[in-house]
Amino acid sequence: MKRLTKYISGLLSAVFMLNIAAPAASEYMVAADDTIASMSEVIRAGFEKFETSIDISKYELTLNDTGRVTEIIKYIKSDPDLFYLDLGDTIGVKPVFDDNRQEWILGALNVTYNNTYEEVAPRIEEFNAKIDEIVGKVITPDMTELQKALKLHDYLVLNTVYDTTGEIADYNNGASAYDILVYGNGICQGYAQAYNVLLEKAGIDSVMATSIEMNHAWNLVNIDGAWYHVDVTWDDPVPDTIGKVNHKYFMLSDKAIMSTTENRQYTHYNWESKGITAESEKYDNEFWSGVSTEFFMQDGKWYFVSDDGVYSTYVEATGEVNSYVSIDDEKWTVWGDSKSYWSGKYASLIISEGTVYYNTPQMIYSMNLDGSNKQALKYVNPYETNGYVYGMVLKDDILYAVIKQQPSDPGTLYEAMSLHLNEYSFIDTLLQSISDMREGDSVSFNMQDTEKILPAAAIECMKDRDVSVSLDLGDYSWDINGKNITAETASDLNLEIKQDQGIIPEKMKNSISGKNSTFVELNLTHNGMFGLTANINYSLGADHADDIAVLLL
Repeated sequence: MKRLTKYISGLLSAVFMLNIAAPAASEYMVAADDTIASMSEVIRAGFEKFETSIDISKYELTLNDTGRVTEIIKYIKSDPDLFYLDLGDTIGVKPVFDDNRQEWILGALNVTYNNTYEEVAPRIEEFNAKIDEIVGKVITPDMTELQKALKLHDYLVLNTVYDTTGEIADYNNGASAYDILVYGNGICQGYAQAYNVLLEKAGIDSVMATSIEMNHAWNLVNIDGAWYHVDVTWDDPVPDTIGKVNHKYFMLSDKAIMSTTENRQYTHYNWESKGITAESEKYDNEFWSGVSTEFFMQDGKWYFVSDDGVYSTYVEATGEVNSYVSIDDEKWTVWGDSKSYWSGKYASLIISEGTVYYNTPQMIYSMNLDGSNKQALKYVNPYETNGYVYGMVLKDDILYAVIKQQPSDPGTLYEAMSLHLNEYSFIDTLLQSISDMREGDSVSFNMQDTEKILPAAAIECMKDRDVSVSLDLGDYSWDINGKNITAETASDLNLEIKQDQGIIPEKMKNSISGKNSTFVELNLTHNGMFGLTANINYSLGADHADDIAVLLL
């Protein structure tokens, strides 16, 4: 009997190999039992230390359990923190004979590494530093779990390009969190892994859901004790669109993610998620599915602009959505066809230090959080940029306009202005904008909270040019075209108009007004020659909406 045992031992002493090549979207989920969980930790620790022999004999797995070990190794390889492992496709396993059980069991894993810890250590440090940087930049202590999940979702979409060709430079063919966070590109498994590590750093539980049939991976996220699907990959437009982030697949139940709506035209199916289900339908029909730009949070409110161009807030505590004002009444002209327009609205928001910045096709504006004090800050000349403004991006306090000729274009960045607004005055902005105008252009400026003076330099800049400027001063506005400026030498123009100052004698008023007429006295503040012809539009209020006005000078 002993000779037979030695003979069998000799046959099995040679290492046999486990095939651990994993597909693009890893489908392996470790079963939740103590033995497997413990062995997973042992193998993982061995990989982290680059051990070439990892003993698993204490788990007394038989030769029939080799498939389970293979599954565990593939699962561990998909751990975002182990992106640097280069194990090849096979690992050797040496059987040992268990005298107590009188059978062969799995002994040690013989591992060959294609790299060393010294080679990958700088990448590990870079990866961890990037996670800390992103979470430190995006997350604030006062945020709710939902807000954290949203802001990290938006960060990934806005800073990642989905690699449709596999030709963009990366480290793990786009399938790791490292590729997404450091290289800024990748595929679905990379997106899901990156979202996992960021959420974990922010204190939120998340698991990766995978579907072999879909060849796809996404996340299940635990918010306030309930699980929800979030597919960051499918919320990232393809081709990549600068400044655009969808929210169609954010916080969905199992039921919702398996069905289509007007906004969601594709379904998820046949996935594995460690047995976790998303039963809560709390957010299935939320407003954010109709928002395709970044959200901003301040003082308990979410600020956003909807796809129909309305600037609004969401109060998470109450679920209320309040609309302030339509910020882009202008239409986006079809490039090369001035008589045709796109039906959509393409404004986006940037909020910095309590000030809201937003765009129209040719202008960047600012306003207060409540929608008041709207001011034109920068005219973006479409002839100079070769396209219109379809959104904005903020980088290092520099506001960039996203320039496109049509909505589906990826877009290019145009440096519009610094947000160190103390470096600029309204007059500086006014002069720069007028200077950038081309023949036939028109632009409006809000001067309600500025000195009501049109400087001589602005008048000189417009002179003899077919450019039109509308100056909004609240109850009235001035419309001036450069072709109507006649002064040889321009001077500052005081635009202020006062009402009913009593300058016109009462006797003169009575001589020109009838018994049933209303007399409104308008007094121009400017003294001297105007040097130009302008149209003045003055609002007399709703009480006179149906009246006929007769102007007496």
